[in-house]
Amino acid sequence: MWWFSFSSHMSVSKREMSFLWEIGKVCRSSKAKDTKAKSQPKAQRTAPKSTHAIAEGPINSPIIEDSEEVFMVSSLTSRVAPIPVTVIANGQPLEMELDTGAAVSLISEDMYKAKFKDSVTLRSSNITLHSYSGHLLTVMGTADLKVTYKDQKSTLPLVVVAGQGPSLLGRNWLQSIQLDWSSIKNVQVKASFDNLVKKHPKLFCCGLGKIIGVTAKIHVSDHVQPKFIKLRPLPYALKEKVEKELMHLQESGLITPIQFSDWAAPIVPVVKSDGSIRICGDYRVTVNAVAKLESYPLPKVEDLFAALLGVYYSLNWIFPMHISNWF
Repeated sequence: MWWFSFSSHMSVSKREMSFLWEIGKVCRSSKAKDTKAKSQPKAQRTAPKSTHAIAEGPINSPIIEDSEEVFMVSSLTSRVAPIPVTVIANGQPLEMELDTGAAVSLISEDMYKAKFKDSVTLRSSNITLHSYSGHLLTVMGTADLKVTYKDQKSTLPLVVVAGQGPSLLGRNWLQSIQLDWSSIKNVQVKASFDNLVKKHPKLFCCGLGKIIGVTAKIHVSDHVQPKFIKLRPLPYALKEKVEKELMHLQESGLITPIQFSDWAAPIVPVVKSDGSIRICGDYRVTVNAVAKLESYPLPKVEDLFAALLGVYYSLNWIFPMHISNWF
């Protein structure tokens, strides 16, 4: 266990830290025994245990008993990765660590010098920050910054403490800023998708694609006689539209005219909602009845969900496609 502190002079080894922790436990136990007879509520005697907790409450210490507000800063070792939130403070991008256990938002002195030293003047403050171990953090001052997050703009107070450490976005900022929780910890895939498009430009170009080097085959028995079904009469109202669509399919490379064939199936024109024609082949009367098909069971929705069990990463690719011939 370690104690969160921004003080630059606090540097101890793991062995010394363990020794301090043992002393801290004894001191808190002794203190708890001495204060049992007092009327102080139990919630105020118990130190907060949430990660990076900054909680308001009285501290029975003669060093800070005259302070108007007292804050305790504590941290527990955790394998959970921090949640970064980037805001624009006085025109400067500032990446902060979201901490709902923190009562105030704060940055280190080094971050202040790097971002706001020339543009923001600190004012003195009587706020006292007290770590979980009883160590007092040196407050350099406070400042009001113009904070922008998405389309939200607010003027919010920020505490600057001595030393180094992560910038914390506390509850006082969360009262004024409504975070976009859907974008927090969101995986950005735009760069990966752009690289994929550049690597395979033919797959994502406009128009229809074409498979090269693969020939489709339909297997039928040797004793089957080819069927040649003559064309069916078309309504005069559709004849011109059908011929126009056939020319369009030929120009697109989807169909190729031939002079002779042993097999032929009639077409079925379908009028779509926009008045255009979609041409289908009626293969039920020819090859479908005699073709040797592979018996492969189509997966059900339940099978797909079972295969995706445990998958937590999802990706949506949105790119323009011509869907005029889909329906």
